[in-house]
Amino acid sequence: GIGLVLVTVAVPVQLSGMWITVAWAVEAALLLWFGFGLKSAGIRTFADIVSAIAVVRLFFFELSLRGPLEDFTPLINQRAFVFLTVILSLFISSFLYRIHSEEVEDKDRSLSAFFGVAANLLLVFLLSMESNAFFDKKIAAVSAQGNIPSVFGPSPEDNAGRFAEIRSVRNMKNLSLSVIWALYSAFLMGIGIMRRFRAARALAIAGFAVVVLKVFLYDSSQLSDLYRIFSFIALGVILLVVSFLFYRYKEKIKEFILA
Repeated sequence: GIGLVLVTVAVPVQLSGMWITVAWAVEAALLLWFGFGLKSAGIRTFADIVSAIAVVRLFFFELSLRGPLEDFTPLINQRAFVFLTVILSLFISSFLYRIHSEEVEDKDRSLSAFFGVAANLLLVFLLSMESNAFFDKKIAAVSAQGNIPSVFGPSPEDNAGRFAEIRSVRNMKNLSLSVIWALYSAFLMGIGIMRRFRAARALAIAGFAVVVLKVFLYDSSQLSDLYRIFSFIALGVILLVVSFLFYRYKEKIKEFILA
């Protein structure tokens, strides 16, 4: 136990910046693997604690790693690398708890679902951040071409054109979030049905609920007419596909509560 603590404490001593979070995420996955290999509940518990520390540090220290907007590339940047490392570590933890479910106590069997849900939420959060930053980069590029028109007086024709272009990009930014969340929820639902993962199905239903609320409460009032139509059509198509999956695999869905 003392050795594990010293190894964990040595990480911030020897490393700096994002590499501390990366090292802790890798350490957590390796420790959990060793914990199952050595049949040590203590090592597994310590691995779970290190995972929690890595996630906490991820939000407190690594969110600012995006860098300047003009140099931003979606998913190919330091922030995305750190997030993906932690997400992969959580997925590995979920997988290990799932395949070794017979070896752990009853109170720990839900950890597979817990780590899986945490990893999926982090992945959706990362995709949302990257999408927002991508469109923020476009907005910044358009704004750099001239001043945004003032609301206190008539605007020059060129500035009016820039303002319309910025509004269009903002509409795409808001619409992209709805599409990302809906597509990811559909993907989770498909995985949950095919692989009989109850946690994935429950998370997918929660995701659809959030998207529906966003479309009706936010998109319908904030987006322009064209993007509002796209938002409703995209959500409708995705829900129809999911409905087809429910019908196609209705026998498996009957096991929803028991699976």
